[in-house]
Amino acid sequence: MEHFKVQTASVDCPSCGKSGHAIFGQTVIDGRLRWYRSISCPASGNIEEDGIGGGPPYLRNELLASMGSWSVRLEGVEKTKAVRTVRRLLSLSNDDTATLLRSHPNLLVGTKAEADWLMERLAAEGLKGEVEASTGNGS
Repeated sequence: MEHFKVQTASVDCPSCGKSGHAIFGQTVIDGRLRWYRSISCPASGNIEEDGIGGGPPYLRNELLASMGSWSVRLEGVEKTKAVRTVRRLLSLSNDDTATLLRSHPNLLVGTKAEADWLMERLAAEGLKGEVEASTGNGS
């Protein structure tokens, strides 16, 4: 699985507030979407953060700005089954599910790693499709 990362020139260190350098991104490991951030600060040293899911909004927004948004296009799938499966996988609200119904078969996911993760999960449930670059904004 590819790693998707963005290198920034300068970030504020969460420990001391001084300017540091960060590398951060998202990846899929063992079927789970994960995020990570590594900060190198001249005063505080190295700070590593990571977790399950898409990550903090600032990280996701930076990935969307630098890599664009991506969508999953489902093929030959019953709409109700596809939406029900995606709703469960993404823990969507009723409002978000209504938006999804309007956008099918192009399910806007957001980052490349998020789209790859979702396509991997959908394929495991027998749904076919592909990941493609999107012209819309991330969701």
